[in-house]
Amino acid sequence: MGGTIGLEPSAPLVWALFAAMSAYVYARWRDQLIVDARLDGTVLTVRRRGRVSSCDLAGTSTVRLGSNITARGDKGCYALSLRDARTGQRVRYVLRTDDCRSLSDEDLRLLAEALEATLPSARSHAAAHRTAKRLRLIARDGYEKSSSETVDWSHRIHNAD
Repeated sequence: MGGTIGLEPSAPLVWALFAAMSAYVYARWRDQLIVDARLDGTVLTVRRRGRVSSCDLAGTSTVRLGSNITARGDKGCYALSLRDARTGQRVRYVLRTDDCRSLSDEDLRLLAEALEATLPSARSHAAAHRTAKRLRLIARDGYEKSSSETVDWSHRIHNAD
C-alpha cells in the first residue's frame, strides 16, 4: 500500500511542537514591539504598529498583571492585560520604556491609582485592587518579591547558645 499521503505516528507530536514554537515566537515578537502608551485620567491608550487600543482602568471587566515572553539573557518586564467592560476591547501593555527599561516608580503608581478608581460594584473591583497593590510594591522594591522573601523566617532561627 504505497502512497504519498499518510499519517505517521509522530506527525501529531511534530505539529504540536510546531504550534507551540509558533505561539512562543508570536508572543515574543508581540512583546518586543515598541508601543506608545498614554494615561489620560483613568483611560489607558496603547498604540502598537498603528493599532490603537483603549481601556478605562476604572471600568475594566478583567485585569491581570503577568510577565512578558523573554528569551534567555533578556530582562523580563511585567505586562498588564485588561478588557474594557463597556467596549469589550482587550489591551495589553508591557510595562517598559522604549529603551527596554522598566517603567518609573511614578508611572507604576499612576497606573495603580487609576486601577484603584474601580467602582465597588464593578466585577473586577477586587482584582483591580490586588493588581494596584502589586504595582505599588513593584514601584517600591523595583521587582515583585517571591513568597520566600515575604515570609518571616525568624521562627526558624535557633540560637546554639
